[in-house]
Amino acid sequence: MVFRTMLKIITVTGLVLGGSVVLLSVLRHQLTMQTDSVELYAFAVAVLFTAYGVFIGRRASDASAQFQHPRTSGFNAQASGLSARELEVLALLTDGLSNQEIADRLFVSMNTVKTHLSSIYSKMNVRRRTEAVKRANEMGLTLNHPIG
Repeated sequence: MVFRTMLKIITVTGLVLGGSVVLLSVLRHQLTMQTDSVELYAFAVAVLFTAYGVFIGRRASDASAQFQHPRTSGFNAQASGLSARELEVLALLTDGLSNQEIADRLFVSMNTVKTHLSSIYSKMNVRRRTEAVKRANEMGLTLNHPIG
């Protein structure tokens, strides 16, 4: 499922960039014919990249909204004081994943994972990974579905 979504995004990105190259070539040709159309060329480039940025931003937000860790689906984030993303990180932590593996799984940077872990430790009043996993077990986080 994730592979298909990524393949679609890559295909659309390739088509958009290919189309933009053709459009910019046409506009460049027009620019050489008319010297006063620099503003038109700059405007077209700005509109093209703005539209593409909006498209990619919506696709990314749709994709991230669809992802929810199976273990956090029935867990009350407000009762624990953890955000939904922190619960995802914590669930992956309880699976024994390293920081790099968590970052790869969630498509975020290593620093983002470290920031989430720091926040989790603070909210759970623990100092290390093992304590966080133990507290997650006490909170019932691991009682939901195992990861498939």
